[in-house]
Amino acid sequence: MNRPFIVVDASVAIKWLFPEDGFEQAKALRHSYRCIAPQIVYAECSNVIWKKVRRSELTKSEALRATTFVETLSVEVVSLRELVPLAMELSLALDHAVYDCFYLALAAIQKCQMVTADAKLHRKVHSLLPLEAATGCHMLGAFPAAPASDI
Repeated sequence: MNRPFIVVDASVAIKWLFPEDGFEQAKALRHSYRCIAPQIVYAECSNVIWKKVRRSELTKSEALRATTFVETLSVEVVSLRELVPLAMELSLALDHAVYDCFYLALAAIQKCQMVTADAKLHRKVHSLLPLEAATGCHMLGAFPAAPASDI
């Protein structure tokens, strides 16, 4: 069976490592879809790990072990180069960090859905972009854990 593509951002991918809110939903996506992300996912997941050390949620040695996970993320990565123009357009339209807009750009270019756990990004997309552009952006937990053909 060919699993459909979905774009997952770092807010979803990091949940594959840490059993926090949304862990089960994120894990189900990984098993039901072909997850893709722009290369920036490596930097963003690593940054989350660093923040967890700063907040004393992880030790330095735990953080270093967690980087092994980041190196082997269960996603197919796409170069940022082809995404830059659209990511910048989206960033300016949303008045939102371009880092997050790379995921939106990838979903638009690949003509697939995107899943995020970032409520602020989701809210901006759905309030500031035209309906046809916003409908592809979903909150984790509101997106089906399995493709319709599997249900």
